[in-house]
Amino acid sequence: MSVHEALTAALVATLRGDPACEGVGVFDAPPVRASPPFVEVTPPILADWGAKDRRGVEARLLIRIEDAGERPVRVRTLADAVGGVVAAGVAVPGWESGTAVLARSRIARRGDAKGDGRWIATIEFRMRLLESV
Repeated sequence: MSVHEALTAALVATLRGDPACEGVGVFDAPPVRASPPFVEVTPPILADWGAKDRRGVEARLLIRIEDAGERPVRVRTLADAVGGVVAAGVAVPGWESGTAVLARSRIARRGDAKGDGRWIATIEFRMRLLESV
């Protein structure tokens, strides 16, 4: 299994198992028929972060949370909970997880022609991993 697959699967499993995401769909791709709120774990962006004797990666994780409503209260609460779960650490099989540091986050109303009142929270983390020996 590639590090892309392992990291995405571990993150999705961790979020699905967390009480904060109970009743919320957690997906590894844009959902086709999900109703809000839902969480989407996008494919990570990876860069080399290895040492002489060990393979390592620095991953940029982008998590999207989508919700409907007049105000972003629920999406804000869910974004804080999801951010806390990721910051606490994600166990990736075959890899030793280093730190997960918040890079940036944003909550904004979706600006499209639908005008359906959707809120989008985006949370980006930097995570460093070393391959297990």
